[in-house]
Amino acid sequence: MSIPPVIDSHLHMLPPLVMKRYRTWVAEERPPYEGLPGMWASPAFEHPEEQIKALDAAGINAGLITFSSNAPGAMHTTAVAEKLTGPEMVRMVNDQIIAWAKGSNGRLIATAWVEPRFGAEAVVEMDRVLNEQGVQAFSMLTAYRGPGQPLRFLDHPLFFPVLEHAAKLNIPVFVHTSGRFNVLADMGEPALQGQAAMYLTGGLSMLVESTLCLLRLTLSDVLDRLPELRLVFGQLGGLFPFVLGRFDLIYELVLVAAAQSGAEGKLNRQDVATICRRLRDYAGNIYVDTHSMDRAALLCALEALGADRLLYGSDFPVTPAHLGRHEALEMIQALPVSEEVKAAILGGNALSLLSLSRLEEGVSR
Repeated sequence: MSIPPVIDSHLHMLPPLVMKRYRTWVAEERPPYEGLPGMWASPAFEHPEEQIKALDAAGINAGLITFSSNAPGAMHTTAVAEKLTGPEMVRMVNDQIIAWAKGSNGRLIATAWVEPRFGAEAVVEMDRVLNEQGVQAFSMLTAYRGPGQPLRFLDHPLFFPVLEHAAKLNIPVFVHTSGRFNVLADMGEPALQGQAAMYLTGGLSMLVESTLCLLRLTLSDVLDRLPELRLVFGQLGGLFPFVLGRFDLIYELVLVAAAQSGAEGKLNRQDVATICRRLRDYAGNIYVDTHSMDRAALLCALEALGADRLLYGSDFPVTPAHLGRHEALEMIQALPVSEEVKAAILGGNALSLLSLSRLEEGVSR
């Protein structure tokens, strides 16, 4: 029987050498923003056969290899040890990911890592993987922080050429949280300690970070300048679906306040648009994946963003298969929506976004 395919739009891999160097660094240095070492222990990170075995076990037809928050640290650590430049390291990683995908008989789909801090060299790499390798998506993080530098979100002017090039190429960008944003920085006293702090960081900081990235891209006019840019955020884009109505209200409040400020201070709607934005007007640029969200959150996103904006994603192997795949797939199948909507979330939207015509007629299972 032919049925619509299931595509996992959020799984992670890195080359064996990179994972080896990274695991050693995390075990020795214990940087708090990299999480517990056990998060990175699965052999599926560097073995495509393990990824395919896990896809089979969950009844998933294909998986999209994206990059997690550990990508910059893992690549930097390896580049230093192997005496490679940053761009050389990125090329090596992309070539391995692409080779795995090409050798998987369609089971694994590659995205290419883009390091926006490399500027013109990043643009060259984007062209290379597209023209030479046929990659259909790019991967970046929500924000970046170098030694002694503040956190820079994707709206930073230094990153605009890379986003502009992605829009020009009409290639979607999958955006993962960096894990560098710290919601605990202004959480009051007494400060949370130990596991409590880590729990809050993992449970809230990443969601707030994605939301901030989205809001900054909107309010800084990046999306106005790049209306063709397509961005895919994990975890429903953080709080994005939940705050659309709030920003609708704020937009109208600014308009009312301006009108009440006297004749000389009155602003029309066009003037207000230079001050704030209706986030809902930019939802067409945004796709989100379902990773780590419950039924209520998914239903909210479906209503707020539309069924064509959601992609199934598991975060495997960071998130174990029984949580990110088996339980999550059962939850999606149990949603009170049509079979057509379920099929779109599970794979149809990814097919359309990535132009994966070879899977569009479904598969036999």
